Amino acid sequence: MAIGSSPRYLEELAIGGGFGEAVDGGADFEKNGDISTDGSVTLKGVLSVGATPHVLTNAAGLIDGAKLQDATVDTAALTDDSVTPSKLDESGDFVMNTLELGANTIMNSQGETTVTFDVNQNATVEGDVYLNGGGNIGTDTDSDLVELSDNTVNLNGTVNIDENAVWNREKYAAQGSYARIGEWYGGYFHLANNAIRTEGASGQWNYVSTGAWGGQATAIKMSGTRIEFLAANGGSNPITWNTILDIDNGGDIILGNASTNTISCTGRLVVRSVTDAGPMTNTAGTFGEIVVNTSDNKFYGCTVTGTPATWSALN
Repeated sequence: MAIGSSPRYLEELAIGGGFGEAVDGGADFEKNGDISTDGSVTLKGVLSVGATPHVLTNAAGLIDGAKLQDATVDTAALTDDSVTPSKLDESGDFVMNTLELGANTIMNSQGETTVTFDVNQNATVEGDVYLNGGGNIGTDTDSDLVELSDNTVNLNGTVNIDENAVWNREKYAAQGSYARIGEWYGGYFHLANNAIRTEGASGQWNYVSTGAWGGQATAIKMSGTRIEFLAANGGSNPITWNTILDIDNGGDIILGNASTNTISCTGRLVVRSVTDAGPMTNTAGTFGEIVVNTSDNKFYGCTVTGTPATWSALN
């Protein structure tokens, strides 16, 4: 049928049997502007959509990901394999409610695996994890066990540390393995034997030892400005201790805690020196104290505490 060169106006047009025709299908042009077709649409120009035309393609007719507006593409409108990494503009953002990974991996632009999910839904990250502005790490019970903020970590749950989990990261050449720092025992964290030590002269090691597990020998206790050196008194749980050296915040030192304790001094022992020409009638003292009087070069022992005290010459 020839229409001719003069303008012709048709309200509706059906081509090839019309859209949805059972045998061959076709295309319909409705009077309101709708176009329906059973075939494909080939476009070499620019595609614009919307009441205010919005360009979706470039000059070659290819869809430009950067020109897609929010909510113009919904996940329900995407068929399987319709969106692949090669079809997305790397400079744009892609947001969806659910992401299913066929290979259980996430890769960077170089094709390197950065996150791996195993069959038990555990995630392995090849690198550091940063939570900008802080955040919480919880469980499926919505309990925030770890709260992170700037330079602060709050632990709300119970922290369990395996008895072999704490190690010294320095590798000793002589041992060929990491040295264990300590373990939990009887509700306390105990240092391993020789775990705290400093390097002395000629490469020799000087150390503070806690002894073997279950039979602790010595320990150091610090409370405020008080330092106590302790010796184990039995291996029960909890372990009891005897104080063998006590230095308090006043500068007093207590040696031993029983009459059977022996205090040995291989160096020089110098007692307090006083000058009392009385002799020893003007010096304060505490019962049991020993001093040397420079007035007569004699040693005196205090027999009665006082100011002055009562003194008895020892030589």
